Amino acid sequence: MNFSSRYFFIVFLCAVLAGTGFFIILLQKSDKPTEISTQIIASEAEDSFLSRFGSAETYEPAQILPEIEIIGFNEKTIMLADFKGKWRLVNFWAAWCPPCIEEMPGLIQLEKERGGKNFEVVVISVDSHSGEQHIRDWMKKAGLLGAFHEFYVKNLDVWYKLGLEGVPTSLIIGPDGRLYYKLVGERDWSDQETLDFIDKLLKN
Repeated sequence: MNFSSRYFFIVFLCAVLAGTGFFIILLQKSDKPTEISTQIIASEAEDSFLSRFGSAETYEPAQILPEIEIIGFNEKTIMLADFKGKWRLVNFWAAWCPPCIEEMPGLIQLEKERGGKNFEVVVISVDSHSGEQHIRDWMKKAGLLGAFHEFYVKNLDVWYKLGLEGVPTSLIIGPDGRLYYKLVGERDWSDQETLDFIDKLLKN
């Protein structure tokens, strides 16, 4: 093979190899848009849900909860960080707060539709000055008693330790007992957007 033939053969071989390599690169790249678009869809669904609140904080990585005592209507005291083993929506509310009362039916409906071994709604009254009996009587009169796991706090430490800006404020706590979201403001907790968001959490 003379120099000229050898030169054209080498150029031809390089072109074939380059073309093959380019094709492989295209194949590798073709897989990524699907993954990215799926992530974008998931992110948009989350953003849409979070945008309905007055303020929404997402914690990545999830935060360890501070030491906060909460008291059940059976007078059993537990720590907020003891909520482990399932996803929980923990809603802080007060009887003197109209938006808190307005969103209660949606919370009840959410508990009915998604409550179970993997998720539950917990409500914690911050009416610390009222006492357990007053809170219990008020919830019974409003038809809320027994609709969820109910607790209350005896002092205002919860405001400072969690940095609460007001009520209603809802925390989303994971099965690991860590804080993933802090959501300030009321919403319709029974709408499809909420249900889709909760279902997304339960798949994780």
